Amino acid sequence: MSDYDQQNQSVKTQFNIGRDQVIHNLVLVGQLLDFAKVEGLLPKPSATSMDFTKILQSVEKNIDKQIENNLGFAAAFAGQILQNIVKKFDPKESLAIVPIKSILKELPSQIKYSLQHLNYWEAYAVKKMDYFKGYQRTGIVLDSLNTIWNKRFGQVRTFMITDYPELIYFAWNTRSKIVEIEELTIAESQVITLGIAIDLMRLYMIAENDMRTWRGIMKSFGLNK
Repeated sequence: MSDYDQQNQSVKTQFNIGRDQVIHNLVLVGQLLDFAKVEGLLPKPSATSMDFTKILQSVEKNIDKQIENNLGFAAAFAGQILQNIVKKFDPKESLAIVPIKSILKELPSQIKYSLQHLNYWEAYAVKKMDYFKGYQRTGIVLDSLNTIWNKRFGQVRTFMITDYPELIYFAWNTRSKIVEIEELTIAESQVITLGIAIDLMRLYMIAENDMRTWRGIMKSFGLNK
């Protein structure tokens, strides 16, 4: 556990991240989103929107301020999960490109393992009925990816990472299908990459809010240490 002083409060992270590791993970997630190059896919800017360009520009000069921001922790969390796969497929030659489809093939198992290890899977996995096949699928619903996909392609899809593990989607919310990575277009691969990175950040933010609520309940009953 690592403690950071945030406005005179102790904020405990769920994994040990030092200053350099936070910077590394922020840069890693930013690079993934830059790689996607899908402008206009995200919702219009709002008070809670994510501007990675500004974050990455200021992170070295203002790392403490970024650490105090949940967004900084969320990016570090996503980077922590994704970094092993990204390192594995990082091009070794200057003219080589990132094999994004190879990365996408291994992401479901890596994400499932990491989320199970951190108890996110138990907390946020849901069951979804495949009415066509007559059985339920259990997994993490990728709400951010679903929104971006619908906006980009005009198709209603409900993407999930299942407990097999597999990346699947429900067409029109009724029939599930495994995502065939080899059949994805460049644009589809980019959108899925972007969506998964954002969904990992979203999960962290949800969990952080849940933990604040839990600590408040414990404190109200005088059970906090």
